[in-house]
Amino acid sequence: MKSFTLHTEGLMCHNCEAKAESALLAVAGVVDAEADHETNTVQVSCEDDVAADALSDAVEEAGYRVTSVEEA
Repeated sequence: MKSFTLHTEGLMCHNCEAKAESALLAVAGVVDAEADHETNTVQVSCEDDVAADALSDAVEEAGYRVTSVEEA
């Protein structure tokens, strides 16, 4: 298992959190995603073969900007 923290722009409310989380959970291998609009971050747990780019792409396709990704 791997964990990532995605730093984002544009998460404004609980609905935004839910939209970003749903987009990430649709990525094959993602086990959990928890977005926080107050800190503009998303915590993601996923299988080892999931690439950070796939996570960023999913969030950006949902309408939010990813400014950086940290692997825990």
